[in-house]
Amino acid sequence: MPISLEFSRRLAPEHIPAEGTSVHLAASPVECALLARRFELVDLTRLEGDAQIVPVAGTSTIHVTGHLSADVVQTCVVTLEPVPALVEADFDRLFSSDLPYEAEEEVEIDPESEAPEPIAGGTLDLGEILAEELSLAMEPYPRSPDADRLLAEREAEASGGQRSPFTALDSLRRH
Repeated sequence: MPISLEFSRRLAPEHIPAEGTSVHLAASPVECALLARRFELVDLTRLEGDAQIVPVAGTSTIHVTGHLSADVVQTCVVTLEPVPALVEADFDRLFSSDLPYEAEEEVEIDPESEAPEPIAGGTLDLGEILAEELSLAMEPYPRSPDADRLLAEREAEASGGQRSPFTALDSLRRH
């Protein structure tokens, strides 16, 4: 059973001209809401990007590069307050139709390698590429501007008003 993706823009490799093509992608408000739920965001008001798709001559490899921009609202890991952010990221990925999509055993992937990824279902899903890149580009531990102050107050309460030796070191480090 195929997985239904929130933001899908499929492109068949055979429709990519030899000189390549450029595509602008923008998620609709409904797609943004679905992606916000998937990534556990307070809100995702905008996700758009530009991608350049170029076949690598003489191979079954396709080179996808581009830039994404998104307006997200995450939850502060300390205060649980909303933290709005502008996410901007460049991406550079390789795909190949010669690779099997489903592995028969566990496969280790080296994120630093230049090895191509398999093309799932015979098409490149540019929307899913953008969604994946957004998830990688977002702040993993968002913090509100009040987070440090709140942590210091909690630490003071927990120590019964006694200053921690780490507080003294922290004050030295800030000067």
